Amino acid sequence: MLDSFAIPETNTQPDKTASLLSKARSGERITFEEALFLYHHAPFLKLGEAAHHVNLKKNGERVAYLIDGNINYTNICNVVCKFCAFYRPHRHKEAWTLSQDELDQKIEMLISEGATQVLLRHGLNNMRRG
Repeated sequence: MLDSFAIPETNTQPDKTASLLSKARSGERITFEEALFLYHHAPFLKLGEAAHHVNLKKNGERVAYLIDGNINYTNICNVVCKFCAFYRPHRHKEAWTLSQDELDQKIEMLISEGATQVLLRHGLNNMRRG
């Protein structure tokens, strides 16, 4: 199945590709099969131009942003991934876990700074309950 998503280096069916890109740019829905055909055959920049055209038609110049805030509430982790320099084992002198009050303060600070989304990040701490 993954081989069906390989991107060929050349457009072997330029007429069909142009027709489908025109269809999409005009606002007509394209089918899954047509989208897959474009994925395989449309030149990358032409596909991007068509997508940009449709996006502008649909949304105009309007742009929206999410303002994420990331809070790491513990660095204690029992998985011991070889690539992670962040974790500390339980009872390590550099191990820490935020209290509920500290976590609430960090969330309130992010909200006051305009965060629209708060992401809680952490190690896998099997010692934490509740």
